[in-house]
Amino acid sequence: MECSCGKTTNLLIEADFGDAVWCAVCKVNLDVDELPVSGDLKQQLEDWTRDFGKWIDWDSDLLKNDADKTEGVFNQKGEVLVAKLREALPSFTITYQPSNLCLLYGTAGR
Repeated sequence: MECSCGKTTNLLIEADFGDAVWCAVCKVNLDVDELPVSGDLKQQLEDWTRDFGKWIDWDSDLLKNDADKTEGVFNQKGEVLVAKLREALPSFTITYQPSNLCLLYGTAGR
């Protein structure tokens, strides 16, 4: 996969409002479609990414009820996806960064 530091096999999986795949070295956002994995696994990754931040009420910029639980489930799904990616890409180094939006909002455990 091409990035600013050349061709990388060192990936960071961190959900955001776009693709969740990053070069772990130069931090460039990478296109999920370029991952050499099955279409099904790409779709699972894209579906997971779309769920990012669903525990926040963006109109009020406040956490929803049970936000910490919802974010926890999201992070668990991310761990499962990363395990699948590691299995599909054994020559890649893959790091997972779970979401910490509840912590950033300062009311985790709400």
